Amino acid sequence: MHGRPRKSATPVDENASALKAAELRSLQSQFLHNHHNNIYTKEALELNAKLIEANPEFMTAWNYRKLAFEHSQSEADSDRIQAIIDEELRVVTFYVILQAFILINCCLLNLCILLLH
Repeated sequence: MHGRPRKSATPVDENASALKAAELRSLQSQFLHNHHNNIYTKEALELNAKLIEANPEFMTAWNYRKLAFEHSQSEADSDRIQAIIDEELRVVTFYVILQAFILINCCLLNLCILLLH
C-alpha cells in the first residue's frame, strides 16, 4: 500500500481467505432463500444480522430487514414491536460505529502520510 511492494499470500492466508469466502457464500445463500420465500423468523433475522456485519454494503440485506419490520408490525403487539425496534437499533448502531471507525482510521492514515513526507 502506498508505494510498498505487495507481499504474496501465504498458503495459510489463502486458506483463511477461502474459508471466509465460503462462509460468506453460505450466509448469502441462506439469506436469499429466506428473502425469496418471505421468511421473517427470529432465526432468519439473526442470519441477516450476521450477513450485514460481514458485508454491510449488501443493500438487499438492509431492504430485507425493512420488509421484515413491516411484516412484523402488522402482526405484533406493542411490546414485540419495541423489541424489534431495539434489535434494529443494535444492528444499525454496529454499522454506524464500523463506518466511523473506518473514517477515523482513514483520516489518521492520511495524517501519518502527510507527516512522513
